[in-house]
Amino acid sequence: MLALLIMFLMTSYSLCKIPGKVTICSIGKNVEKAIPNSIRTIEGIGGLFEDYRVFIYENNSVDNSAAMLKEWADKNDKVTVISEWLSNEELKKHSIATCWDLAPFRVCILAMARNIVLKLAMSHEFDEYEYYIMTEMDFAIPWNYRAIEDIFHKYNFEWDAILANGVTKNDLSLTYDTYTYRDHQHPFGPEVIGEQWWFNIPKTRVTKNSMVPVISAFGGLGIYKRKSIKGCYYSGVVNEEMNIYMENFFKIYKNSDRYANAFDQYQKSLSKLNKIYVLEDIDESKYKNNPDCFNYNVGIKLKKNSEVVWRFQSGITNYPVLCDHHPFHAAMANRGHDKFYVYSELRPIYG
Repeated sequence: MLALLIMFLMTSYSLCKIPGKVTICSIGKNVEKAIPNSIRTIEGIGGLFEDYRVFIYENNSVDNSAAMLKEWADKNDKVTVISEWLSNEELKKHSIATCWDLAPFRVCILAMARNIVLKLAMSHEFDEYEYYIMTEMDFAIPWNYRAIEDIFHKYNFEWDAILANGVTKNDLSLTYDTYTYRDHQHPFGPEVIGEQWWFNIPKTRVTKNSMVPVISAFGGLGIYKRKSIKGCYYSGVVNEEMNIYMENFFKIYKNSDRYANAFDQYQKSLSKLNKIYVLEDIDESKYKNNPDCFNYNVGIKLKKNSEVVWRFQSGITNYPVLCDHHPFHAAMANRGHDKFYVYSELRPIYG
């Protein structure tokens, strides 16, 4: 009798679908060890909603990733997989930023990959799918993805994006993806305050059972309202959307007590610069794919009348770079969709 009751309760719970449909996107390279768990997780997340579609992009894997993903798509008609092999020259076309060894900047390639699946998810064929999820494919450790249900059944507030609180297996309380994490205490990253950021990376612990308002984050998974991301795309370099967002941020908050410490850091970083260039004054041929064009001790404005001075970082000294999620979120904010939260219990586990 007890067993029947438990089965009834589980069935009833599983029938309580999240109202709405979802497109789930992911990208991967050399992730064969994580693919079995990724399949279970992505299909599990999709099953929480009324219906789902999955779009996966993979390139240049030297393990069994491409074959495993194709096998998945063959078995599940809700899954679309794009696999391809791109030469270094082809990859460079997607990365104006160049590493010291002339290789394309990795985050630009990630942005390219995300934009491929984003375009599929945002096609008119899926206009009736109210939600869009971007997640990683390299989580080999199972995690409680059903925390997604809390967002829809437990909380009742306006949001544009709910981001994950990705953690490590060694410390389930410490936020792992700090390169992406920007909150109101630490609004600037190395793209704004320079290399000093890397020597004092903020260690973030999100309070249990909480929705934390942030400026930007990812943590391995992001849930978005489709209507909030129209016209937005990913970029591994500072683009026009990012510049517009930061210009507005400076205008509103530069003299605010709330961000006094952040702007103090910014001003100190400016005082150490040897020179500030204006990108629109420089012929693109001089800096495109030229890692020796600038150095760490200079800053760059995208336009003459811009107040924001961007910085070089991570071995990239020909174009200001940043996490690919920041321009995506900046584009959302520029369109009035800036309600971003990190949900503490949504915790993918980094290996």
